[in-house]
Amino acid sequence: MRTLPRMSVAWLLFPIAVAVVPVGAIQQPLVPARAEMLDINRATLAQLAALPGMGDAYARRIVEGRPYRAKNQLVQRGILPVRAYRGIEDRIVAHRMAPQPK
Repeated sequence: MRTLPRMSVAWLLFPIAVAVVPVGAIQQPLVPARAEMLDINRATLAQLAALPGMGDAYARRIVEGRPYRAKNQLVQRGILPVRAYRGIEDRIVAHRMAPQPK
């Protein structure tokens, strides 16, 4: 009995695997679009508290620690523990605030 080499079997199964994956699943981004990201310098308490793993206490600490130059300052300044930060880091951004006119 003749057997096919492993590579040939894989190429025979490849079209079946491709046909099973829905097209929409491939095109959906894993990270929110930049426009959907929440700016921690401008977000309200309610917006911050709605993030996964956040609550009123963490949201209040974020607001009280403003302004931020970078989102990782939440951990550097001790505003959030690393675990909480890891849960929201790809959903937030820290845009620098424009200086207030005198």
